[in-house]
Amino acid sequence: MTQQQQPLWQLSATELARRYRDRTLTPLAVAHDVLARIDGVHGRPNGVVSRRDKAMLAEAQAAG
Repeated sequence: MTQQQQPLWQLSATELARRYRDRTLTPLAVAHDVLARIDGVHGRPNGVVSRRDKAMLAEAQAAG
């Protein structure tokens, strides 16, 4: 990731939809980025109660 690129987990829904349409991004790539973000911050606020990583990734794969 270059210094000017925004992390995928920070993109708006509008930007995600645009990039999915023009095929420069996949739901699976975003899912992986979101899971990495959760791993990076989980424990601080402990806001993630239940994870379903495999199901999330399967659903993202099916969507894209």
